[in-house]
Amino acid sequence: GHIFNGCAPHHPSKMDFYTSAAIRSGFPEPSFVPELGSWKTVSSANTSSLLNYKYLINNWTDWLSQDKL
Repeated sequence: GHIFNGCAPHHPSKMDFYTSAAIRSGFPEPSFVPELGSWKTVSSANTSSLLNYKYLINNWTDWLSQDKL
């Protein structure tokens, strides 16, 4: 009776993540087609609360900005 999504509790939009990752890696910034994003948001609330799951990476933006990558 529950839906479980395997995604980090905090995750940036696809555009924000891949743009940051490309810049950090020295690649050209990708281009994206504008689209409605509100229907594409997934939640991991059930995964962490009902399964007591501990994520290795809770925030992809913070992870991407670390010096030790």
